[in-house]
Amino acid sequence: MEIQLIPFDSELWDIFRGAYGNVCEEVEIIMNKKNSIPVQEKLRRLDTKEKNDYEIAFDNLCENLTHQMTFYDANYIVFPYLLKLLIQKENENDFDWQLKLITEMGMCLATDIYENNFNDEYLEITENYYNCVSVFQEKTKAFLKEHFEEIKNLENYKKNEFVTALMAILGDRKLAYILVLNYWEEVYYLCDKCGYCDEDSSFEDKEFTSKITLPKETEWDGKSYNDIYTWYTNLLKQLGAENEVNYIAYLFGTYSCPECNNTKTLLEFMMNYYFEE
Repeated sequence: MEIQLIPFDSELWDIFRGAYGNVCEEVEIIMNKKNSIPVQEKLRRLDTKEKNDYEIAFDNLCENLTHQMTFYDANYIVFPYLLKLLIQKENENDFDWQLKLITEMGMCLATDIYENNFNDEYLEITENYYNCVSVFQEKTKAFLKEHFEEIKNLENYKKNEFVTALMAILGDRKLAYILVLNYWEEVYYLCDKCGYCDEDSSFEDKEFTSKITLPKETEWDGKSYNDIYTWYTNLLKQLGAENEVNYIAYLFGTYSCPECNNTKTLLEFMMNYYFEE
């Protein structure tokens, strides 16, 4: 598939904007089409880690695309550029940048959980975006296979970020969204039958977890991504992400509302809390 890229002089950059506005300049820098970033952009950084203009531009761009886990229109025209950059880093066999790109692109997808509001005038742009997402999914699978041992040996926080991105890329974006907002720790749920809402439970609470019936474990063939619980839990185990395995098991376990005895997976109750219509 040919990746369609919006020219840097296009007025579309002022239409498809990020959290802080036009992101064209940042994209130009990470694609090596521009050499430096303005001083005022450097001053926007919150971290104190020493970084070059390229890294600053990339960080600023990612913040523009996923600020407060909101989907911004800029994703539609930036994602193809990020895919092109990922392919470049793949050809260079640059593990660190592939990891960084896949993780951040996965976070972008975790925010893309509602239908877009663009009319047919921009249909070609949105179709190109979704075509790029399909290619990106295959690139992610290839990266996972090629660099499995390196991923397995990542620091825990980096591994956690990566596997969260994997859920958005290859699984359920809404679940990935919940994982990000809950920090893989918290439990907020709502009963769709009686309206009971709980914002105080925790997986650290043994009394609460004792009421969850855990799902049966099945082996994964290493190829199919249709059964989210099967492939994801098996992959987490293989990567040594035991805490994440336990959290996901509780999410996919069955639970009964303490008020009306409505029974379904805890994840469904949590989906009600975050995505009640």
